[in-house]
Amino acid sequence: MEMETDPKKLDITNNIIGILKHYECPKECGAYCCKRERVYISKKDYTDISKLHRTNIKHISITDDFEKGDYFLNYPCGLLVNDKCSVHKNKPWTCSIYPFKFADNVPHMHVALQACPMSLKIALDWTVFSTWVNINSNMSENDKKNSFDIMTINIKTFEKDIKNFKTSKRIKEIYIPVNMLHTFRCILDDANR
Repeated sequence: MEMETDPKKLDITNNIIGILKHYECPKECGAYCCKRERVYISKKDYTDISKLHRTNIKHISITDDFEKGDYFLNYPCGLLVNDKCSVHKNKPWTCSIYPFKFADNVPHMHVALQACPMSLKIALDWTVFSTWVNINSNMSENDKKNSFDIMTINIKTFEKDIKNFKTSKRIKEIYIPVNMLHTFRCILDDANR
């Protein structure tokens, strides 16, 4: 797995990985995320996987993205064996932070939580955490109510998208401010001690 070298992205990545250690993909998912979308990998991830897993790399279809100089694993991912990642211990960086992804439209401000069966659990915990933060903030009562109403709508839409996860072409993402990731991670760590 290639780690980010940008200090801000590295900090965000470490917080995401710290959050994800509290969740597991449900068995009924069947690695569908690896079957439905092209997965971004860097040249270094590709090189590392090919050195460590020569037999697996033959089954991967690679598309070079000349704009970024990066690669995509075409779907379904050729590294899946019986719905399990055959390179799990050395999986690409993008896979290590899934279902999170960096939000291209607001870099370093938000991460996107993509809809999948595991992310619903994260989204529900995030909503409880966000509600607690808002209740304890200096926002006006009207702003608190508006914020809560928006979160409620978002979580209902997200939950509906997850029910249609395997058939929906476009699924909603929830954006989480990166400046809240560390606190959210610490709350999860404390709750799971």
